[in-house]
Amino acid sequence: MADSVDTIKLAAKALQAGRAEEAISLLTQAIDSGAASNELYTALGICLQRAGRFPESLTAADNAISLGANNPKAWILKGALHEILDQPRAALQAYQNVQELGQKLPNLPQSLKNEITSKASRIPALIEQLETKTYKALSDLGFGSNDEDQRFSNGLDILFGRRQIHYQEPRQFYFPELPQREFYRAEEFSWANALMESWVKVRDEALALMAEPELFAPYLETDENRPSNEHVAMADNPDWSAFYLIRDGVNVPENISRCPETMAALENVDLCRTGGGTPSVLFSLLKAGAHIPPHNGMLNTRLICHLPVIVPPKCEFRVGNTKISWSEGDLIIFDDSINHEAWNNSDQDRVVLLFDIWRPELTQRERSLVSKLLEISNA
Repeated sequence: MADSVDTIKLAAKALQAGRAEEAISLLTQAIDSGAASNELYTALGICLQRAGRFPESLTAADNAISLGANNPKAWILKGALHEILDQPRAALQAYQNVQELGQKLPNLPQSLKNEITSKASRIPALIEQLETKTYKALSDLGFGSNDEDQRFSNGLDILFGRRQIHYQEPRQFYFPELPQREFYRAEEFSWANALMESWVKVRDEALALMAEPELFAPYLETDENRPSNEHVAMADNPDWSAFYLIRDGVNVPENISRCPETMAALENVDLCRTGGGTPSVLFSLLKAGAHIPPHNGMLNTRLICHLPVIVPPKCEFRVGNTKISWSEGDLIIFDDSINHEAWNNSDQDRVVLLFDIWRPELTQRERSLVSKLLEISNA
């Protein structure tokens, strides 16, 4: 080891004097003599880089890392070489590794800490460079001009840090192997058009209810027999309130009698009817200035539908990565087991008709099994 240290010092002196090839020869001889080490290969890589022999320098850096992956100098060298060779993805990975090592290795020299900080600062520029290079290559395929590109485009947004990965995380029951979709299109459901055509009649009934605000109660009410909603921070809060036509699978006759047009509009809807707790059909009211914090629903075997009937400006809704605005009469169908939240940044109340439907991917047999499970769970 002492001989290696001496060799590295001699090579450093030769390199500082402008004799890069002499330094390379010294280090190569030491390695060939059987003294190969992480430090020797790192020093050799630095000398080869200084001599402009970049592919050979990269090989030396890789050899150093193979003998000791916790070597920030080798990763710094590797990242710099990949930048020189116009390989932004590999450079990015190297600098991310450098950044991670800087966080977990104690007692590094201050000069090395400064170098790690400098290289880590290159990460945003490399991401941008990689993004530009990627989109330029994809443009040859006409990327972005086809509706079929949307899912792939979302994947690129995740790759480049513009989107997060959001999964179904229901709080009561998770049904495996269902598509991870934030939103569904109304045209995928045969009953949707007829419902949307009835939205004005539904709105008129909602307006009549709003004239009697005492009819609405907080959407989330404390119930010791159900999972806590404390994380939602909206339990017993009238800012998010409801007028139920069907609540947890049970009809509310006196409320149904006030909304015959709404119930007629829902006649052909594939409501998530089970023996325990579903469906719910309600007018959901979000008061002016209110915010429903991020939360997840109970099940991923159903989808939630919003028929917006009273929507002032500045009302927004996010599911997973996607934020949209409600539009009166335009049906929204989404998976509420994916994290979501809502805002009413206007000075007026917002109202949607909210109800849950079966996920179309479930077979009739699966529906019956889920229904029985919920019946047992909610008994």
